[in-house]
Amino acid sequence: MDRLFSSIAELLSYPSESTVDEYKAFFERCMQLKISAKAPENINLKLSELKPEYIRLFSADYGGVGAPPYASFYTERRLWGKAAVDVLNFYHDCGYRFNHDSVKEPPDNVVFELAFLSMLIEKGQMDSAAVMIVNHLSWLGEFEKSVKKNARLKFYPFVLSASIKAIKLIKEELC
Repeated sequence: MDRLFSSIAELLSYPSESTVDEYKAFFERCMQLKISAKAPENINLKLSELKPEYIRLFSADYGGVGAPPYASFYTERRLWGKAAVDVLNFYHDCGYRFNHDSVKEPPDNVVFELAFLSMLIEKGQMDSAAVMIVNHLSWLGEFEKSVKKNARLKFYPFVLSASIKAIKLIKEELC
């Protein structure tokens, strides 16, 4: 599962030129790890398709944000709730600082949480990775439902479904 979660974090970030290539590599890793048995409908997406989907799902839409990427939203129906404070404290307890001046997002953003999990795994901090999974990533199922309900493309639902399956595999090993 080397680099799998950092790849997921990148795929859930605002799309860039590398996103399409990263997606193809991610899909291959999922196949190798038996996380996914079939390709999503369109593995050859264009950046021009992903950017509006990202904005509509995670940033803004006429009716609001389609699928807010924050734990607090799914656990408390608000932003900067207890889930954000708890994960911020967890980052600090692990010896890492969250720079509020340069990062204008709450610390419970899915991208930050999955990138942090990736870093913990890569550094061999498996006890902390287990705590991250059990205490701070349980909301991903609700997030996945929201993304599936609001997505027009299969890209983000596929990435989240594979993410949840990978987390379950890691959790089985660690917990």
